[in-house]
Amino acid sequence: MIDREKIYQAFFGLVQKLNPIVPEIGDGGLLQPVGDGTWAAPASRRFKPWTQCQLQPCAFLMETGEDAVYQVYNGPRKTTLICQLVVYSNAGKDPNAVPGTALNNLIEAIEQAVRPGEHEETLGGLVHWVRFSARTTLYEGANADQAITLVGYEILATR
Repeated sequence: MIDREKIYQAFFGLVQKLNPIVPEIGDGGLLQPVGDGTWAAPASRRFKPWTQCQLQPCAFLMETGEDAVYQVYNGPRKTTLICQLVVYSNAGKDPNAVPGTALNNLIEAIEQAVRPGEHEETLGGLVHWVRFSARTTLYEGANADQAITLVGYEILATR
């Protein structure tokens, strides 16, 4: 049996490496860990629409599904957890900025935080691996101020 909450907490801990440098009070009144300053607001596991996010760039972790596969009859289950980071950026407010460049830089920062080296991220041995799976950009921010992109991850959780 896998511990989904423990796995998602560990994954979210990687995303928090990008939190603001100055500690802030986050969800539930808890002090958010200090990060490298990539996010303007602390990352959260509680989704908010972009209209409620004054400080950007910011990110929200959403658990979006899971797949279970049984490779042999009565054998162990292979479970893949599926999640997305919803990333908001208002870089399009600057008429001289290229919003796509800002999104690309944010995605590279996420990838570096989640998998900083050549080896698989195992969340301290909780899982087999954590892998980038997809990116879907809903609004790049070129024709409007707001950019929204979804960064997908799959986590092979069977242990």
